[in-house]
Amino acid sequence: MNKIVMTFETNLKKDEFASAIQEAIHHFEGVSWKINSYTNKAPRTCIITGKGMHEGYLLHTGETIADESSLLVYLKTNYKEGVYSDDFILADAYEQELYLWTDWHDE
Repeated sequence: MNKIVMTFETNLKKDEFASAIQEAIHHFEGVSWKINSYTNKAPRTCIITGKGMHEGYLLHTGETIADESSLLVYLKTNYKEGVYSDDFILADAYEQELYLWTDWHDE
């Protein structure tokens, strides 16, 4: 944790100054929380990797996957058994509307 040391000159009485500082700290704690909640929290999570996502694949089930390699793992496990090329699996699943690519904004 970083410390900040500040020196102030003021005409406020000690208790008025302390109250003003407490109010400012309370305000900045709220700002810090808001900044962290917007910058650190992704609106979706990949079901394969657990990675936070702002964009990725949305499955017809409502689940989300972060990248193409994870999408292929999911599709090979759940939909296509046998020997098919990755391109065929992706194209066939897309044609069947099993997934689409999208992005999410803060909700």
